[in-house]
Amino acid sequence: MVMQDIEFKLRSMIKEKMEDLSKDIDGLNDFHLIVDIGYDSLQIISLIVDIEKEFNIEFDDDELDMDLVCQFSELLKMTKQQLQAK
Repeated sequence: MVMQDIEFKLRSMIKEKMEDLSKDIDGLNDFHLIVDIGYDSLQIISLIVDIEKEFNIEFDDDELDMDLVCQFSELLKMTKQQLQAK
């Protein structure tokens, strides 16, 4: 999968769980899932599970630091790293 496709798919998955659809994340290079778009911890956990299923990867529990996975750029980086490790 092309790296740009990964970013597009991640953004799409995040949008599917957004409650406030008026917020536009497409124009943002980076954003915080809780602060900027209003995710709660359950939505983040659900998103992580969906990412693992969608990309057929598994994040190491030690990597799932809430401060990191809430930042889009870090989540994207972690996903790409897992895909490259396959």
